[in-house]
Amino acid sequence: DKPMSERVRAGRMLAALRTATSPEADLHHIVKSQLTHSGTVKKVDEEFVQDLIKGNLDKKQIAATDGLITNLKNYPLYVSAADCPPVGIYDPEHQAIGAFHNGIKGLFNRISENGLAAMTREYGTNPKNVKVVIAPGISQAYRVGKDVLLQHKERFPEFELEKYIQETENPLIVTFDLSSAIRDSLIRQGVSEENI
Repeated sequence: DKPMSERVRAGRMLAALRTATSPEADLHHIVKSQLTHSGTVKKVDEEFVQDLIKGNLDKKQIAATDGLITNLKNYPLYVSAADCPPVGIYDPEHQAIGAFHNGIKGLFNRISENGLAAMTREYGTNPKNVKVVIAPGISQAYRVGKDVLLQHKERFPEFELEKYIQETENPLIVTFDLSSAIRDSLIRQGVSEENI
């Protein structure tokens, strides 16, 4: 619902960013994930591109996945987000990237961890060498039911959930520092803190 002038300005900024970072990338080749708050990661590879060319894929969108990885330069990855912070991982050694929709459900479904593991398996990525961007999200203002977190605490003791929780005026609701939890989950996988 933004005015047309703001939408045009945003489009020009995206086009300028694409030109500066990857001028050969065709914006018509953008591959989009469907958001399901899962831990599922899909690879955009030559087989995917052939299916795309043949029209076997619905609008270049990969169904039922919150993460995409690729080492193809001409196929930008697109992960949309609102309050859930998207995570980008870049492997400079193997020229591979990953894009992940990482909300609280994605955190507990290990979407970014699964993505990093898939990049390691598919491209030989060393977690120590990757560059990570955790984009803006709701983060410290993320309000969630205390019971939801307690359920996850039993399943994932390594998350040390208390570290990311702040009490609110409502004893049943807490705020959760999602970005810090994502960061720490990647550090546990071997990502260097200075590379995030």
